[in-house]
This record gives sequence, structure tokens and C-alpha cells, in this order.
Amino acid sequence: MTIETKKLHLIKRIMEIDDESIIDKIDELVGEKPEKDIYPILIKLSKPIEKKIDIEKVKKEQNFQPIDKDEINRLIKEADIQEPIEELLEMI
Repeated sequence: MTIETKKLHLIKRIMEIDDESIIDKIDELVGEKPEKDIYPILIKLSKPIEKKIDIEKVKKEQNFQPIDKDEINRLIKEADIQEPIEELLEMI
């Protein structure tokens, strides 16, 4: 992977971030001259691991939108896929 490809990949990943505090941390890091040792950068980006997972909190942080079953069924009907599942899996 070339450095240009890595930069584009990093930009794509940054664009997917919805948490402003993470964007602020990345901005601070980019503003600094990176040291040869990556450890200080990892320390700045790390978050403490919570002992207990709160599913509702995770849903809120990730802006989870539940799937509308009626919409999925409409899309399935609209797709009108005729091939057997085995054949579809082989295509992958």
C-alpha cells in the first residue's frame, strides 16, 4: 500500500467518525510532529475500557437506527431475486 493510498484510507476512516471528541484528538495529533515512537500517540487515542457494557449507551454513541421490518420486506420483494441461495453464495 502506497503512502497516498494509506492517506486516502485514513481520510475515509476519519469521515466515518461521528464522535466529536475523537475528531478533536485526531486534530491535536495531526497538528503535532509525529515522533518515531508511536506509543505516545496510542496513549492519546486510547479510551479506558469499561468493566460493564451498556448496550443502550453503545446504541446512542453509534447512532443506532433500528431496522424497519416492513421496509426490509418491501426491498426483498422489490429485488425479486430468483437464484437459489447456494448460487448466490458462490457468486461472492
